[in-house]
Amino acid sequence: MEQMNKAYRKFFHYKEDGDPTPKISVLIYKDREEYLEKNGLPENDWTGGFFNGSSVQTFVGGKTGKETILGMYGTLFHEAAHQFVSLTGKGGVPGWLNEAYASFFEGTTILSNGSVKWNQVASHRLFPLASRMKNGWMEKGRDASPDQEGNWTAPDEAPTFRIIVEND
Repeated sequence: MEQMNKAYRKFFHYKEDGDPTPKISVLIYKDREEYLEKNGLPENDWTGGFFNGSSVQTFVGGKTGKETILGMYGTLFHEAAHQFVSLTGKGGVPGWLNEAYASFFEGTTILSNGSVKWNQVASHRLFPLASRMKNGWMEKGRDASPDQEGNWTAPDEAPTFRIIVEND
């Protein structure tokens, strides 16, 4: 996490001179069941981890066997990025931007020599995005419009990439 701390500092331009950042706990549970139990979460909880202001928590194994060390690192680095969003005064950003900052770090890897490659693609995000860009959820651009008071609200469906490119 010390290597990641340096990467976050560089990305967020936060205390790049090496001054200490507030310490948080990193809790990694042996499996999803333990993660849910220790945090009092229901069995149908969708999270893979969280940042609560004082700790980052996630897990390694699970029933499906698909939970891997690399997946755990992706979640860990995602959740730890939320700390820096809050430290840099970006905590007031919209939720989607906070998640975008955090999701950017999901593709981060730490090499065996300890160096961090933090500007990597999180491929598990790209394939669903490609499908959404092609298929979208909206039929026409007018599906996203302001209400009677002039306030924009998120449409129930997302536009196709074609709708965006055609500036509809």
